[in-house]
Amino acid sequence: MRGVWKDIKSLDLRATAALLLTAVVLLLLEFKGQASVWRVQPWLKARYPMPVDLDWASQVAWALSAAVLLGFGPFLFAVLGMRMRPRDFGFRWRGFVRHLPLYLGLYLLMVPLIWWASTRPSFLQTYPFPHLARQDAGAFWRWEAVYLLQFAALEMFFRGFLVFSLERRFGLHGIFVMVIPYAMIHLHKPMPEAFGAIGAGILLGYLALRTRSFYGGILLHFGVALTMDLLARGARGP
Repeated sequence: MRGVWKDIKSLDLRATAALLLTAVVLLLLEFKGQASVWRVQPWLKARYPMPVDLDWASQVAWALSAAVLLGFGPFLFAVLGMRMRPRDFGFRWRGFVRHLPLYLGLYLLMVPLIWWASTRPSFLQTYPFPHLARQDAGAFWRWEAVYLLQFAALEMFFRGFLVFSLERRFGLHGIFVMVIPYAMIHLHKPMPEAFGAIGAGILLGYLALRTRSFYGGILLHFGVALTMDLLARGARGP
């Protein structure tokens, strides 16, 4: 048993805690936070009897669940439980502002791929997530506001909390550790997007470590998602 205790003491507590929290958070998001889970809740079905309204409420509930589970909860855990300062896991403006042209350039490189994706049936059947946002302009922009909150939490978790928590123990290899759970949350997405998440996760993780900020990831990720939603909505016509 001495060997077991010695092995436990050799663990990097920050990396270990971050990885365990990742497992817990992603399982909670899958079993408690998905829109499909919210859609079958009796109280939500009673409040929104029309299918299109229930779909809308379920998608918003998913986005808010993701914001809490990926953003608010891990932030408190890092600050209060792991004694990390926000700047220790990517809350910095300086690196983001200095590298803003780089992120804008990456967005422009992505536009042709987004346009191609917007012509594929699998993407048109998926985006925007709420059916109401596909039909109503006001609902579309309300959805994008909630969607942005979800992306901010997602980037804070994967390219902020997780990759910075792993940096001390794994260095740049922590990026590839981070990409594994990040790719897994794309299992419900179209296959090209799911595989693309591997490369995107590596790139955004590397940029976060190099710029010491995950803010650029929010800008790029949401910019791509917003463009996809706009093109998909436009492809359906008025």
